Amino acid sequence: MNTNKSGISKARLKRIDSIMEHYVTNTRFPGIVTLLYRNDELVHHSAYGLLGSDPKIPMPLDSIFRIFSMTKPVICTALMMLYEQGKCQLFDPVSWKME
Repeated sequence: MNTNKSGISKARLKRIDSIMEHYVTNTRFPGIVTLLYRNDELVHHSAYGLLGSDPKIPMPLDSIFRIFSMTKPVICTALMMLYEQGKCQLFDPVSWKME
């Protein structure tokens, strides 16, 4: 199988590039940065397109984005991480404190 150390298929990772390029080409987004970690290993990090504020500057890998209304997804991700670690159960009361 054609995979890297983290067990992710290199062929499937290449699909990310084509999909993101499609989004940029069809002007859905002026620029995109993707980052994927698995098992504490950086597996994919790419930038596509241009900065929206100046069309002549390529999108840098270390771009900073303003993200709105992300409270629920961030809290849900944190909760699922705690659940995977066995530190809480899905039906624990909200008022329950971890020690």
